[in-house]
Formats: sequence, structure tokens, C-alpha cells
Amino acid sequence: HVEDGEDADLPEVIDCRVPFAKPDARVLAAWREMEGYGVFVDLVYGAPSWLSVFRERAKETGKLEGMQVMYVHSGGAEGISSQLTRYKHADLVDKGEVQ
Repeated sequence: HVEDGEDADLPEVIDCRVPFAKPDARVLAAWREMEGYGVFVDLVYGAPSWLSVFRERAKETGKLEGMQVMYVHSGGAEGISSQLTRYKHADLVDKGEVQ
């Protein structure tokens, strides 16, 4: 119980600070990695969230195997095309990747 100072049963909240909605190569890499796992996330909230998971996991073993993660998808998939356009203008993706 938190009141008793026992927080062992609470999930760990991890932090990832990246500029909000600004094209970022690290966020793009996380987005592509999730796509490789078959998980479709947005570039504003989803990919930065997974970037933080990857960073934290790398501190321990460097792998996601065996890790239990609960991710609450917050939507935003409809904005991926416009975000990719911003990444294209920042020279982080090729023209062919943007619809």
C-alpha cells in the first residue's frame, strides 16, 4: 500500500523527454522498430513512448524478450501522414515513405 510506503506492486513509470511533435531521428527509429514488430503507433505520442521503453530496457539487458509491457494506445494514427511529411522536410525520411 502506498500509504504504508510500500510501492513494490506499483508499475514503474519511465520518462522520455523529446521535443513535442518535432521531427526527431530517435523517435523515427522507435517508430520504425515498432512497425517491424507489427505495432502501428503514431509519431507524436506512441513512438516517443516506445523510445522510452527501449531506453529503459537497454539499461538492463538490451532486449525486449521476456518483458511484460502494458501500452495504452492513445490514438493519433490519422496524423502519421502529416507527421511523416514534417520528417521529410527535416530530411529524416525519403519522399517514397510519405503518401
